Amino acid sequence: MIYFIECAGRVKIGHSNNPKRRLEILSTGMPFPCELIGVMYGGLAEERALHDKFSGSREHREWFVKTDHISDFVSSNSIKSVGVEDGDFTDFITPEEVEPDTRHPLAIWRKSRKLSQCELASEVGVSRWMVNRIERGERNPSLKLAIRVQEITGGLVTAKDFAGREVRQ
Repeated sequence: MIYFIECAGRVKIGHSNNPKRRLEILSTGMPFPCELIGVMYGGLAEERALHDKFSGSREHREWFVKTDHISDFVSSNSIKSVGVEDGDFTDFITPEEVEPDTRHPLAIWRKSRKLSQCELASEVGVSRWMVNRIERGERNPSLKLAIRVQEITGGLVTAKDFAGREVRQ
């Protein structure tokens, strides 16, 4: 999961299997209150893509100055935007709770946007069957399709996410 934690006008963009626990750990060492402002599906590759996307606002390592651009991104891309005071972290889905065949970066991105396989297939110009097989690791896309996926996802799923993946039989 990609998490966005706000503290003193800064936003930490990181990834963790348990964003709530990560917030607790970070909060103990901070001189100011921290707040989990959003969570989205993703892992290290997506985290790095977001760090690149917001590099102009980087303050130190994974910490970024909270800008309108970052705030708008978090509110429009999070599974759920919440504050610590809500205390409701039950809607966050961790990778352990997701079926194994949905751990593919494409499936994670698609689900975070609440798209069906049919809707994604229509966007990228292939059949639902092909999207399903790619997400399950049973097929690799052509280079042309991988590039189209990268365009559709705004670079959060890249052609590199498909490179070197073994096709399951």
